[in-house]
Amino acid sequence: MVEMESISVNTRLAKAKQALDVENYGDARDQYEILAGIGSKEALLALGYIYERGGKGVERDYSAARYWFERSLNEGKAVRAALALGKFYYLGLGVPVDFVRSYSYLAKVEQSNDAVALLRLGVMFELGKGVPKNIDRARSLYRRSARLKNIFARKNLGVLEVKRGNVLIGLLLWSSAFLQGVTLGLIKRYDSRLQNW
Repeated sequence: MVEMESISVNTRLAKAKQALDVENYGDARDQYEILAGIGSKEALLALGYIYERGGKGVERDYSAARYWFERSLNEGKAVRAALALGKFYYLGLGVPVDFVRSYSYLAKVEQSNDAVALLRLGVMFELGKGVPKNIDRARSLYRRSARLKNIFARKNLGVLEVKRGNVLIGLLLWSSAFLQGVTLGLIKRYDSRLQNW
């Protein structure tokens, strides 16, 4: 019996991913909702992304996306769900802009060493959004993110170095980020190193 359920779950996951690959969000949503009902943590996160983006067969619905991301945060896929929720509150996607709440989501995953989370936290500290402005903390977060190959963190770190008076270092960081971004943009459609907000 367990083996039969496992095959069914794997088949359903494969169908959902196939539907996403051809951008048939309605079919993907239907499969993921069934999977979420039987406890699939992957499905919770996928449903959040489907509703966030909208597409063929699914209207963009930030409220529904938030619901699924919250469930995902509480039930297993914490890093990606926290990133999404932090973005919602930072940009005001279906909710009022709330930098403090955005920070609270991102701070939960800082220790995961996720390049995008570190970048976003760096931006918040650099600009003083939801936290006291702290350029040294921003620089530290950008440095950690840049070590994980995030292009935007390297660019932001370069800008901070120029402002600090380290023009050559800043320009080297900025130009290397630009060249890596062009290269990755030509090769890959999606790469976490290209992700900003």
